[in-house]
Amino acid sequence: MTRCGQGVDYLRRFLGLVPTRRAIVAMGLVAQRTCRQAGVAAIDVWSASPLAISPPTSGLSTKSSRWIEVREGLKRAAALANT
Repeated sequence: MTRCGQGVDYLRRFLGLVPTRRAIVAMGLVAQRTCRQAGVAAIDVWSASPLAISPPTSGLSTKSSRWIEVREGLKRAAALANT
């Protein structure tokens, strides 16, 4: 069974324990794929790994633009959680 396949079952069981959730953030490709396979709507963001993202510095790089995308995704989740 693939990592996503195993994760689908775990995700569904976990979400059954949190029926009043307002937002789900899928951090990274495996989490995003798992949510899609489980039929769960999620806010997709990059993995928080330093290999994928880094804080913005003087110049904008691919990693720092991903950092900004993660921050914006988390802001969207926070806004949904506060409704």
